[in-house]
Amino acid sequence: MDGHGVNVLTPVAAFLIALLVAVWIIPLMIRLAPRIGMIDTPDPRKVHRTPIARVGGIGIALGAISAVLVFSPATDFTVAFIAGALILAAFGAWDDAREIGHYTKFLGQIAAAGIMISYGGVCIEELPFLNSALPAWIARPFTLVAIVGVINAINHADGLDGLAGGMTLLSVGAMSCIAFMTGNMGFLVFTAAIGGGLLGFIRFNTFPAKVFMGDLGSQFLGFSAAVLAISLTQQVDSQISKSTALLLVGLPVADILAVLYQRIRGGMNWFRATRNHIHHRLLDLGFDHYQAVLVIYSVQALLTVSAIFAAYENDAIILAIYVGACGSVFAYLITAERRGWHLPVGRPSLPSRFMAQLSEKSLLVKGPLFFVQVSVPIYLILTSASLGANGSVPPIHLIAFALILALGVLILFRVPRSSVAYRLALYSSIGMIAYCIYCAPPPLNFVTSVANLAYFLFLAVAISLAASRTLRDDFAVTNMDFLIVLGLVAAEVFSASITGSSNFWTVAIGTALLFYACELIILRSNLIWNRVLGGATAGALGIIVMRFFLLP
Repeated sequence: MDGHGVNVLTPVAAFLIALLVAVWIIPLMIRLAPRIGMIDTPDPRKVHRTPIARVGGIGIALGAISAVLVFSPATDFTVAFIAGALILAAFGAWDDAREIGHYTKFLGQIAAAGIMISYGGVCIEELPFLNSALPAWIARPFTLVAIVGVINAINHADGLDGLAGGMTLLSVGAMSCIAFMTGNMGFLVFTAAIGGGLLGFIRFNTFPAKVFMGDLGSQFLGFSAAVLAISLTQQVDSQISKSTALLLVGLPVADILAVLYQRIRGGMNWFRATRNHIHHRLLDLGFDHYQAVLVIYSVQALLTVSAIFAAYENDAIILAIYVGACGSVFAYLITAERRGWHLPVGRPSLPSRFMAQLSEKSLLVKGPLFFVQVSVPIYLILTSASLGANGSVPPIHLIAFALILALGVLILFRVPRSSVAYRLALYSSIGMIAYCIYCAPPPLNFVTSVANLAYFLFLAVAISLAASRTLRDDFAVTNMDFLIVLGLVAAEVFSASITGSSNFWTVAIGTALLFYACELIILRSNLIWNRVLGGATAGALGIIVMRFFLLP
């Protein structure tokens, strides 16, 4: 995949576009789900007890595909990826609405993988410990099996709220870091697009979930994870150790292999769903939903972070890390099951108690909300006024002026703040401001850099606290979002450590947090605060326009 000629800002834009499309599409699809039959009904194998829409995958796929279409050149890889994704989306939607059989789903998976191999050029040409390339008659069938296997591994990992999406987000995050190190911005567009779509979905899928991704979403994610992991280690950078792909995909592969072993050993149908996945076994040992998800996240994070730092290490070291981490999980499960270990029943987990306590303390909700309402408009104005050299600011004054007019008209005519038109104008304006910040960052010294990072950390905490009592709102922020924000901050630290400059990730993290904050203000604040936000955003754009005409 050729990454030359792609601007470093393009992946950020792809991430934000995918995030926005997912956030807009999913609430609409939740309302449409009963009409199109895409509802997941409870059964003895499943954890949920009430019918839930399984349309989240539509938001993930449309968000990611939209961003790829806009920002990725029309290469063979891009065309094959979109074609394969659409095939899986069609078969996945069919299964979500009608429950098609496993063999029918395999046809869609094989077709998608076949296009990616034959037209997109994705192929496992080298294996660990082998000094020569595989012949094509072995490499292509092996790649087909690998892609289909990962698709089903992610599909079967989708058993708890936020689980499959969170694990895949960690995978694409690690791939993004490695691609950033290699300087391949073209590859980074794909990982950023999938990450944005996933982030938009996860906020609706955190326990208790409002929506499931369904087969459409899990198959799309499995396809994306497999294709990108193979492409990164085989085609993008041939120096990356081939075993790194295992660390990147992570725990789902070990889980599906263990399940298949148990089914074969027990004489069961290979493809019939059972309750012997890792998450089922943790629940049976007394872990609650939060604990089971966090345990699996922790192992997946260990594997994916190891992939970043060991990408160029010896294959033996990488396989030792993978086998050691996954083996420890299964060793614990087997030992606990055989000895009858069980966590105490009736005591909620720490995250559950934390969220419950926050919900009971009104001050811990109103105070942070006030902080968000006041600080975001001030931040937009001050940052626009303190941009760097005017010559570095792109000539976007006409677009900025059009957005100012749009915001003014929408506010003047009192267009509902929850409307798509208002959100589009507001988020486009903030994206424009973020673009200018990236191109001409304000002069920063040690003190202002620390203050900037501290503000976004406080903003992340304030958003989480302010929304702790709105779990039923369409855009309710949960502890999952807080974990994601912490992950983005970790990416910021990593980026700064390897490049000496953190502006790329600072802008990406800051813009995502501002979107969260704006959505919170739209949903939780009165009309006055929404007008303050809209007016401040228009004012910030006005400052940028005046700078263009008044400063040299």
